[in-house]
Amino acid sequence: MKILILGFLLISSLSYASDHSEILYYRGRSLGNNLQSQLQETRKILTKVETELNRAGVQYTIRNLKDNLGNTYPVIRLSTSGNSALNKEALRVSHLMGGIPLIFSPYDLGRSKANAFYDPKGTMIGVSYRFILGVVDDSSYLHELYHANTYAQVVQGRDMQWAGVKRLLKGSAMSASNSSYYFRFASLDELPATALSLQLDTFQILEMRRLMSAAEFNKSRGEGEDLLGNILLSANAGEALARQVQDIATKALASQYSVKSELLAIGSLKRTIHSVIFSLSSHDRVFSAGRGTNIEIPDGVEFKMYSVGPISDASLKRRLNQIIVKARSAQEAFFRARKCIYVLIEYPDVTKTDYSCLENEAPKAYQIF
Repeated sequence: MKILILGFLLISSLSYASDHSEILYYRGRSLGNNLQSQLQETRKILTKVETELNRAGVQYTIRNLKDNLGNTYPVIRLSTSGNSALNKEALRVSHLMGGIPLIFSPYDLGRSKANAFYDPKGTMIGVSYRFILGVVDDSSYLHELYHANTYAQVVQGRDMQWAGVKRLLKGSAMSASNSSYYFRFASLDELPATALSLQLDTFQILEMRRLMSAAEFNKSRGEGEDLLGNILLSANAGEALARQVQDIATKALASQYSVKSELLAIGSLKRTIHSVIFSLSSHDRVFSAGRGTNIEIPDGVEFKMYSVGPISDASLKRRLNQIIVKARSAQEAFFRARKCIYVLIEYPDVTKTDYSCLENEAPKAYQIF
């Protein structure tokens, strides 16, 4: 199955050239409770990954980075030269986004328990375990690439409807409608990026089913369950994000705002843009005599919308209303996709899920954007 995204033709990769279970074990896991163990595990993982990269003819270098506390840790930086798929992708992204590098950092992934990441300062894209092992069209990587592309477009002078950030300053969640996913901080484009993840992982599992008999697919529970788990996560997170976005955008429509200049950067590209800032109420839940009550906390959320062009009340109102309409439609689309998945208690069942339903419903969320 193929899909064109961000100018890149993706072809589903359903298997690895060799058994990488020892490396993939670390996906989404902490590498230890202290710096020493985290660095020790990081070096162990990098040694194993280097062996695989050398075997595949991938060009790379080992670099040292520093975290916020000044601790030095090693990463793999993919070279923009070389004939491997990974090197070609590093070159493509570098050309599109001001030389931003693709790096593989078990240290950062372990500390955040993320599958991949985009550095909000625009200095790097952190690729996933699956990506570094050769799955160039990995959905976690492409999710982060979507974020990078949003801000690359703004830095290059294009207004993007979903360029902005939401940040919790006080309270327990940005919105009473979502206290489970991205409830403390989220890029505004997290909603379309999550819709993309839902679509990509659905395409992947459908291709897996196409290449296998029903009996073979039901026996290969590991990879199928992993993909279906990701699909369920995207559907749940997307639905919650859509509610949150509607709530915050609706509050913004009724609120005053300020405009400040802000420097955005990605790679070597920089641009001073307009940052429209709303100070909105956040959500907290307090308990008294065993009963919980939802309360609003004034000025608990900072909501920024980025703009290249001139700012006016009319343009902001139009943009916010468009965001609300799309978020409402996306909420419905995520809900319909989620209902296709058979869940036993909290775990999806690969043998009882309605894949025809999923094939029909899952792409609809991303089509909205």
